[in-house]
Amino acid sequence: MEAIDNPMHEAAKRGNIPFLQECLANGVSVNGLDKAGATPLYWAAHGGHTECVEILLGVPNMAIDAQNKLGDTALHACAWKGHADCVKLLLDKCKSTSPHIAKRRATCTYFNHQFKFRCKSQYKKHRWKNSVPISKKPCMWCSTTESG
Repeated sequence: MEAIDNPMHEAAKRGNIPFLQECLANGVSVNGLDKAGATPLYWAAHGGHTECVEILLGVPNMAIDAQNKLGDTALHACAWKGHADCVKLLLDKCKSTSPHIAKRRATCTYFNHQFKFRCKSQYKKHRWKNSVPISKKPCMWCSTTESG
């Protein structure tokens, strides 16, 4: 039998709910980092595994805004991949548990700035399908319009 170095990360990457719940039941840390410096929440969000994201967000002391070695968060990962349901879950949780984000700027504005500056230049340069610029489009959560 082969040992798994980061079982919770593997469960989150694959969207394997029973394995994820088994890891939680056995006390595996939800804030543990893998070789990339990413948390299980990052990988669940990256894969668009909404149910895994919900389960992980329900764990007390979950590090929602943890950054990997490249500086990416779970919010960056799901926004980059176009997983709107995961983005909404993370934003809702950030609103209720991370007042420092609300102090810097409104949650939707935070998301728009992060996504726009990260993706807009790359969209122009590479024309990637997942990096659609959102300037001058209404925010899907608060209906405000970001100007470019």
